Amino acid sequence: MRLAVRILGPVGVGTVLLVTVAACSGSPGPGEPTPKAPYTQAPPTPELVAIATVAPTGHGRPYSPEMIAAELQDVQFGLAPELQSPFIAAALADRIWTYDGRPYREMWFSGSCDEAGAGRCELSVQGLPDYAPTRESEDYYHFEVDLRSGAVRLAALPGGKGFPAELIPEIDGLVRSLDTEGRLEGLTLSYVLWAFPPPDDAFIVRYETGDLEGDRWIHVTVDRANQRILSMEQQVCC
Repeated sequence: MRLAVRILGPVGVGTVLLVTVAACSGSPGPGEPTPKAPYTQAPPTPELVAIATVAPTGHGRPYSPEMIAAELQDVQFGLAPELQSPFIAAALADRIWTYDGRPYREMWFSGSCDEAGAGRCELSVQGLPDYAPTRESEDYYHFEVDLRSGAVRLAALPGGKGFPAELIPEIDGLVRSLDTEGRLEGLTLSYVLWAFPPPDDAFIVRYETGDLEGDRWIHVTVDRANQRILSMEQQVCC
């Protein structure tokens, strides 16, 4: 707001001041709505930064039942209470491997149980290594749990993406060089997972055509240390 002052008559006793109030440029006039503040986006999520390099110790199971039990008890939501029991902790400690044998930088649990009282549950675990440059480099597990029998088994192939991504071109090149029958010709690399021992240095590699109809893919398990293909399974969709 600005003030315009006009003096009427000579300055002195009886001087009359005429004060005019004018709105500043951009200010709303009478009856006009107050303009909204400009939209400000939330600050971007900080990029993930690796906090360690890969340990040379090789694959391993770094968790004790007590360590897993403590992790489970810290879960505040998204995990059925039945899955926070000591026997679940012991089963997970026996089945969770990491690429370099060290505990994860971060680990998440989620799971639910059927409401019919059959004692069947699903449990998922995700782990992020210290050396991961992005959250794409996670390991993930999906378990099926039978609370009545105490059975805990993997429901699907573990997604072992928690290994150094710079190994992918080397692994792809090795697999293609060992494909003497040309079965991978025309297929593109889809993903690479590291595999639990034995052997100690194996990877699971998927190749596919990428066609919407009649898609064909091949899963290859390769032993990197011994430079040999352990299995090659082909599937055709639709």
